[in-house]
Amino acid sequence: MGSIQRSIVRLSAVGSMRKRLFYLAIVVLVASVAMISFMFLVMVRVDDPLVPRAIFGVLNTLLFFPSGAV
Repeated sequence: MGSIQRSIVRLSAVGSMRKRLFYLAIVVLVASVAMISFMFLVMVRVDDPLVPRAIFGVLNTLLFFPSGAV
């Protein structure tokens, strides 16, 4: 491979990396908005003050502990 071909391959790899990072940012943004919307819709109808504690405890267990943070 010539040096020009290597630089073209390198540039295309950089472009695909930027595209992957862009898609990753979109997925994180959509997931964050979805979780915030879910929590808002669940909490908007709550009358008992113990229900939010229970729901947040369950979500903390489901989302925090599988990350290996025990």
